[in-house]
Amino acid sequence: MKATLSRDFNMPARIGQQPAEWPLRRVLSVLAGSALVLCSLGLIAAGGYLLTEATSDGGWLSLGHGTYETDSYAVVTEPADWSSQTYALGTVDKVRIRVTPSNDTTPVFVGMARSDDVARYLGDVRHVTVHGASNYRVTYTQHDGQAPAGPPAGAVPWTVQTTGTGSQTLEFDAREQPGDQVLVVMNADGSPSVNGKAESLVTQPSLPWVAGGLLVAGVVLAAGAALLVVKPLRRLRGDAR
Repeated sequence: MKATLSRDFNMPARIGQQPAEWPLRRVLSVLAGSALVLCSLGLIAAGGYLLTEATSDGGWLSLGHGTYETDSYAVVTEPADWSSQTYALGTVDKVRIRVTPSNDTTPVFVGMARSDDVARYLGDVRHVTVHGASNYRVTYTQHDGQAPAGPPAGAVPWTVQTTGTGSQTLEFDAREQPGDQVLVVMNADGSPSVNGKAESLVTQPSLPWVAGGLLVAGVVLAAGAALLVVKPLRRLRGDAR
């Protein structure tokens, strides 16, 4: 009996053959999906951070803090318009400025007023203007002069002020303080050598919505990335069978 070997030419011979190369569109799809994954992770991380900030510590958000030390009579900040101050794409609502002197037995004065009013009081007084710097410290511009004519409390029409020993806190509605104003820290009796630390905090009511928007956008991008990556991989598995 003679045996014969028949071959079905309609069935491809896969043994020893290499799988077909990916089309360019599949490669581009996977690359685009990978990029979207990174973007989605960034949005989710940013949204999670902002949501944590907005829901912790009573909703108070720190703008920063720093130490100050001078042998002059006053520490003055640069002018700022609190009514236009923003945090994470939205204007702030409440402002809290906390000043803690190095010596908690020496009464300290903290006040905020218009720049021109403060200039008339401290124009010929030895004081410093502080500028923000890294590592929670500040740099100074020194202004030479003499001692103030009197204590600060009644010298200027302060928009907000506080006096006392230990930590002193100014709290106000940012919208009620339009225009450039400066913060002044002095010893309550107008004596020299003003040292301590200061911290500013704000509330921003729309921050939870901003955080939520970032989280939703991150999830949507993640879903789109999954479609761009998973679909070509499934086709690759199908081709390999």
